[in-house]
Amino acid sequence: MSNITQLPLNTPTVMTITPEVAQIILNRRAPNRSITPDHVNAFASAIREGDFSQFQMIKFNPEGHMTDGQHRMTAVVQTGQPQQFTIIRTDDPNDQAATDAGRSRSAGDVLAINGYSSAKWLAVCTKVIVQMRDAGSFGGWYNAARKSALNSTLLREVQSNESIIDIANFARTCYTGATENFVPPRLVFAFVYWLVDHGTARAAITQFFDEIRSGVGLQPGSPTLVFRNTRDDMRRLSKAMRVQRDDVATVYLIRAWNAWIGGRSISKLQAPRTEGGSFPEPTIVQWGFQA
Repeated sequence: MSNITQLPLNTPTVMTITPEVAQIILNRRAPNRSITPDHVNAFASAIREGDFSQFQMIKFNPEGHMTDGQHRMTAVVQTGQPQQFTIIRTDDPNDQAATDAGRSRSAGDVLAINGYSSAKWLAVCTKVIVQMRDAGSFGGWYNAARKSALNSTLLREVQSNESIIDIANFARTCYTGATENFVPPRLVFAFVYWLVDHGTARAAITQFFDEIRSGVGLQPGSPTLVFRNTRDDMRRLSKAMRVQRDDVATVYLIRAWNAWIGGRSISKLQAPRTEGGSFPEPTIVQWGFQA
């Protein structure tokens, strides 16, 4: 800490911060917001994968107490890996308030800056793909505490695997006009991605969503007709029920798909899972429709 207090004011200096020094900095940091574990885990994951941007700014007040950077310092301690940072000791009394009030750059912002179209949607889709890698089931992913991902990690994913753009565009086509304002976009993408990634033919998925979208020629008992009617009824629910509706709507989408792909007629969609119950798994059909 003595090194930091000896730095000239308002002059950036590059320093290597070891886990031991990071812990000392944390112990003497200025009053700040509570640490968010998911934010720390995202930085820690980037450090372990060699994807952490070096020379990020860490700010201190004139007395050497950190005012900005506690999540990054915690990640250094957590990983045990030294990192290079740009250190600045500032005497601006409004600096911390300005830092806290600023809007962080989103993953969509980063993708747009790098020339990708529909960047916000692409960011949502890429994050789901990263989260699903360790999931053994769709329900397992849905119920799990989904880890955060740094913007740099998501950008690297898109740059190294352009098929993400293709599946994101396909899922958006499915979502548009069929499940908008009902099933959240990220859950529709997760559903579509899970099916495609496990070998379900896109033609089948496209027909399912086309029937929901148009409603043309649907017969009584058709799962897509029942889903359409349920969707229209639930869209009338109050905003106060939105979170519960998101959960219910996702269950209804999966159950409608499972009945439809299995060629079964239904009269209604069953109530969603009870607390502690299992989440329904989308039926996987490779190369076509289920026999």
